[in-house]
Amino acid sequence: MASYKYDIASGAEAFTFNSVMRACTKEVAALSWCMQHGLIAAKAVCSKCAPPPFMRRKGMHWRCSKSSCRVERSVRMNSFVERSTAPISKLVMVIFFWASGTHVTEAAQHAEVGGDGNVVEIDATSMTKKQKYNRGKKHADY
Repeated sequence: MASYKYDIASGAEAFTFNSVMRACTKEVAALSWCMQHGLIAAKAVCSKCAPPPFMRRKGMHWRCSKSSCRVERSVRMNSFVERSTAPISKLVMVIFFWASGTHVTEAAQHAEVGGDGNVVEIDATSMTKKQKYNRGKKHADY
């Protein structure tokens, strides 16, 4: 099996704790950061117009530039945050803590998820492979 090398250091400064927290200070800043890093689409086209014109961003929505159409769509559309009602800034923080391996309770405190009267279920799933009864192949990483 061929081995692959990945350069994870290129552009890594954008994913440090300080840079992510700075990007999450305001909702618009978090949205721009997500667009810059490809987590949310930076451009959108109108699905109703015949030759689809580009839509312009107006706050947290895309708006068709054609004066006869003016259809509005959420910037969350067709992204992994589409069905979430949480602010994008909090979602980015939670994803950062998850990716960095921070424990669930610590991540919830940093991202200020939950609180009085708010119940949030965060699943701590184990991603390691475990052999059962000495059967199967042993994975090299575990």
